[in-house]
Amino acid sequence: MNLKRFCILAGLFLVPLVSIAQVCEVNSTNIPADIPVPNADATASTFQQFSWENFLGINAAVVGGPPASKDQDPLWRSWSTVVDVLSCQVSPRPAGCECLDGNCSESGTRFYPGACRAIPDFQNYRVLGQRGQFDDSFLEAETNGLSNSPVLDRFGNFLRYEILVSPVTYDTIIEQSLWDWDVLDANEENLNLACGTAEYTGGDPAHPDMGDIQLKVAWLDADDEVGEALNLNHYYTDDLLVYTPAYRTTDGVERCELRTMAMVGMHITHKTLRQPGRIWATFEHRDLAPNCTERMPGSGITNTNMSCPSSVEEDFTLYGMQCNEDDPECAACNVTPESNDDLDICRNPTTPELIGWCLDQGPAAIEGTSKLCRHVAVEPPEIENVPAPIPNPLPDNYPQAAAWNQACVNELVINDHKPWSHYMLISGQWLEGDLLPPEPKPPATLECLNLVEDVFGGIVNPDVIQPKVETSNGGMKPFLGNITMESYGKSNCIGCHSRGSIRNSEGEQYNTDFAYFPSLNVYRQDNNFMTHRVTRPTNMCETPGFPAVLEFDLTGGAAGARVAEQSMNVLLGIEFPENLPDPEVSATDFEDFSQRWTHNGQFTQFIPDPSCSSGSCEVDRALPAEPGQRWLQLRTDPALQFSPDVPLYRTHIILDFPGLTCSDINPLEIRLWVSDDSQSVYANQVDSDNLAATLYLLPEAPPPMDLDYPQVPTLSRNALLALMMVLLLLGLREVRRF
Repeated sequence: MNLKRFCILAGLFLVPLVSIAQVCEVNSTNIPADIPVPNADATASTFQQFSWENFLGINAAVVGGPPASKDQDPLWRSWSTVVDVLSCQVSPRPAGCECLDGNCSESGTRFYPGACRAIPDFQNYRVLGQRGQFDDSFLEAETNGLSNSPVLDRFGNFLRYEILVSPVTYDTIIEQSLWDWDVLDANEENLNLACGTAEYTGGDPAHPDMGDIQLKVAWLDADDEVGEALNLNHYYTDDLLVYTPAYRTTDGVERCELRTMAMVGMHITHKTLRQPGRIWATFEHRDLAPNCTERMPGSGITNTNMSCPSSVEEDFTLYGMQCNEDDPECAACNVTPESNDDLDICRNPTTPELIGWCLDQGPAAIEGTSKLCRHVAVEPPEIENVPAPIPNPLPDNYPQAAAWNQACVNELVINDHKPWSHYMLISGQWLEGDLLPPEPKPPATLECLNLVEDVFGGIVNPDVIQPKVETSNGGMKPFLGNITMESYGKSNCIGCHSRGSIRNSEGEQYNTDFAYFPSLNVYRQDNNFMTHRVTRPTNMCETPGFPAVLEFDLTGGAAGARVAEQSMNVLLGIEFPENLPDPEVSATDFEDFSQRWTHNGQFTQFIPDPSCSSGSCEVDRALPAEPGQRWLQLRTDPALQFSPDVPLYRTHIILDFPGLTCSDINPLEIRLWVSDDSQSVYANQVDSDNLAATLYLLPEAPPPMDLDYPQVPTLSRNALLALMMVLLLLGLREVRRF
């Protein structure tokens, strides 16, 4: 031991005993499966130590080893995200599922949207994506759902989020079929996820006795000039595929980009036998934001803490120096920035009433960048002159978290475990021990319980949640949030997650054991892709001089699933020779061609899609044009509204090439492509909800498509010529007979 470290450690004997119990082991880490003592004997230090040991253990490169170095992967990097596990269980399995040895029921499964599969070696990367109608890849959570509030850092980039589940949690989802809405909809009992047990000390997150662990990770885009502005040695970074759905881009084309991302926040929730309400922990990078200058508002005040310092003397990631002096670029303190969707084209089609956010654009010019301060003041641990003593006196807010922060950072710095020394525990959160079931005497054992109803009974009771902080009106309340994930609201992990519930088809409500993914990410639209049908085309080409007009009927409907209320565009693609003008497209009533097409009481038409006006198109898959050909794509306007009462659509389409006659068109050079944007919204849709058909100007067209089959076979030019030759020979034989 060096002299400096010996002297400081010796000086620790002068501080109160409550401050010297922290012994943080960083070179040999095991994820704890439960607190080591019964709740009756546990202190605040017990839970803050548990939180740090969770963080160190899951960030180790191997079970029981030290934190991962720069060229190593932490254990959780191989875990599946909620998007992965929920998307790859349906049948037929969607394209884009990469499963270990082809077995998607195993942890490590990955789901890649179509745009991500175009990235070279995409299988080597994880996707920051989303599933369902909730944009939880960039919007923050709030009580009972999802907010419409993103965070834009001082560089003008949106923070991105992902939720990962441990192998034990993955197994539970498979065993209980928690990926299947039909199972959840028929369920009548509260869910009950796995509990860790103190008897297991092996530290393996895949061991059944480890219990349910879920992570939520916040990422900052550190590519290009941002990486040059930050010291990336102080951040855990990963190369990730950042996915953006089509409706969040200004040109209506989905994106997937390989980017270097820096971790700026991590939530950890761990269910154990002694704490079946879970032990929650949240970690932040130390350089994110300054502390707010006032205490968190107490009861009766709806606003969160909005007391940013008047100026800062250094650049924080989420409060840059450009925000000093009330710079108009920055939003008000801890208030959602102004939307950058100036043209009102980047709205989620399932929530059209909410303002839009264009993820392919920078922030709004005025008040478009977040300006954040930490709601509950937390001082980062000393990192320069270590080993530093435990703070004395301990701070008012989360005192034992501060003690463990300094103890662990001391060891991380001394042992050169970068970048982990730059992350700090804000606090753990747990349930009051005397309100939990008492620990029985051996040989009896604790039972893995769902405590939501027993402890809360439908009402969030702050008295049972620890720790508490003093509020502006002198009261004590449990607040715990992460500035990267709960930036604009009062946060309380246990209180918020106790509201997670599902109301089944019988109208009965049950809770989801402090987990939100069953109610938010498993949805009624599973397998609810649109199947389209093109009936036999007709035409006006009775003679070569007639106008070049094609007509056909187009219908579609939900295949094999109930249709929840949703908005969806039908996309009509037409491939034709480059030398032809764009056809004029009109949609009329399915039965009365003289009337405009009406769907669900609204007149509907097809309008040119700006994301694909000519050349090669890409919506949920690439549509390369054949040589000498180009594509025109149109979409329904307004978007079609589907519900259980209106699950289908039917229309008659007329394609008119103005100024051309039948002699100007080769019918074998005109192809039709029909799909919908359900895959842009619902990530688990199969990739077969489109069809490719040739439009024929011949008297006899191909037979109509069966709704059960999503692909219409095309007849190649050679096949058609061969068929015509056979018919000609048969005709000559008949002539000779006479």
